[in-house]
Amino acid sequence: MGGKEIDFLKDLTPIEVKIKRKIEKEDLRWIKFFLKKYNAKKAYVITKNVEDRIDAIHLILLWQFCFKGL
Repeated sequence: MGGKEIDFLKDLTPIEVKIKRKIEKEDLRWIKFFLKKYNAKKAYVITKNVEDRIDAIHLILLWQFCFKGL
């Protein structure tokens, strides 16, 4: 493929969905690109079982997103 894509945008905040056991550096490649290119302040990655924060990227659990939202 090779294309750049973000799953969702909410008020210029990129949101990616990565429902897998482990989030790799490569999984955050396009969201980091988006943050830099559009000078976005934060981003979210919805995950299966990883809760963390990497710089401006917030990794949140799927169930938290479903019940609490962003």
